Amino acid sequence: RNFTSQGVTTLVTGNCGVSGGPLTPKNKEMFEAEWIGLSQDKLNHWSHFSDFAIDLEKLKKSINIAPLVGQGNIRGAVM
Repeated sequence: RNFTSQGVTTLVTGNCGVSGGPLTPKNKEMFEAEWIGLSQDKLNHWSHFSDFAIDLEKLKKSINIAPLVGQGNIRGAVM
């Protein structure tokens, strides 16, 4: 609601390096610290970005959301 009251119609996410997926054993610990309150089943489920996108699509939203894959996720998954 805060976004729509300011005239925002589209939100681009992930462009600062963090996104909902992919989450792997290598980078999951970082997200557990950053995303306090996110349920453990979501952290276990989003092993691919498409899993995150499917869950995002199911949400009731008042604005458009354009999710990008965060470079931090990719980098953390392979290092």
